[in-house]
Amino acid sequence: MTAMTAGVMRRKRSQFPVVFLFIVILMAVGAVGMHAIAQHGAKAEAVYRCINSNGPSQTWQRSNGYKADVCQVEPGKFGVRIYNETPNGTVEEITAFIKDKMKSLEQIERYLVNSGYTRLP
Repeated sequence: MTAMTAGVMRRKRSQFPVVFLFIVILMAVGAVGMHAIAQHGAKAEAVYRCINSNGPSQTWQRSNGYKADVCQVEPGKFGVRIYNETPNGTVEEITAFIKDKMKSLEQIERYLVNSGYTRLP
């Protein structure tokens, strides 16, 4: 489509690149959140249910801004949810998993410290 202004013919710019970029970004964000389910399956879902039902028992933060929520899924079984809060307030899910070999909260805490996390109050 063309528009005529002051005797000059101009072509209207296509909105396709903007729309296409928006769709690609939405797909990428969705794919990141799906990593937990695809990689860790029912265990990731159990962690999400635990945190959504009970809230995290602890929250940790890494220097890159990632946060880790800890939740006791069942006695002797702890789940960890890793996510990133963006400056505009949205939450990007990174992953969620259960540390099957770690049976105590102290073991989970050591794991997070060794991974570069600091406990938040």
